[in-house]
Amino acid sequence: MADKEKDSEEETVALRALGPGADEFADASKGTGASLGRTALTIARTLEEVVHSPRLIIIGYKKIKEKLLPLLDRKLEDVPEDNIQMPSISIAGPTLEALRFSIDDDDITDLFAGLLASSMNKKSAKFTHPSFVTIIQQLCPDEAKIIKYLSGKADYPLLEIRMAKDGYKIIEQNFTDINSQIDLDIPELASSYIDNLSRLEIITTSVDIYINDAKVYENVTSLANKKYEYFAKDMPNDLEGYKLDLKRGMIRISNFGRNFINCCVSI
Repeated sequence: MADKEKDSEEETVALRALGPGADEFADASKGTGASLGRTALTIARTLEEVVHSPRLIIIGYKKIKEKLLPLLDRKLEDVPEDNIQMPSISIAGPTLEALRFSIDDDDITDLFAGLLASSMNKKSAKFTHPSFVTIIQQLCPDEAKIIKYLSGKADYPLLEIRMAKDGYKIIEQNFTDINSQIDLDIPELASSYIDNLSRLEIITTSVDIYINDAKVYENVTSLANKKYEYFAKDMPNDLEGYKLDLKRGMIRISNFGRNFINCCVSI
């Protein structure tokens, strides 16, 4: 009985510290367990500092708390309480501000929650980087899905689709079979997503090196052939005399990207 009263006290203190909208959040957080109260208490102190900044106008404050605290509770459930610390304000502040604009995107919110949880874990906090916040802000939900998919892979096959005749012209760069492996909202933009992940240096792409195992290219080659058939049917005059040339290449997660994945995705 005493333990229950103590947990109730901790949750009440945490909700008070959370500031405006805490009463509404109290109803939403009922039944989530005592561990949510302890997590809320830890993060509440940082929230208190951040949300009362005159530069920060909270939009959807209740919604952020409703979604963020259960995520943190789940991601930190196996971390000993002694290893949970106040997150760095350089991580927590920009993260909470960014969440105002992405709280409805579950895949993006999950990355932010992973970063915040890593910053709260004494063992992983040193690996977090302030730039991770701005990287997540530059991702769309489909790109977040691709990062999660690639996180468990080694080198991944890609093709450069070329048309050859006295030289060649490139039809599409960074062509992969990823849109056939995971459910993307806009599968037609898969190659563009790879471009952006490369720009952010989460991954590197190259057609100068490739994977020795030819079997890993079978699926993506089949998809490229279908794409060529579509182009040939749509633009017969433009492609007259050209032959399909598929240049093999690969995707590799960068060192920076691996650290980003460990801090934001794998947790």
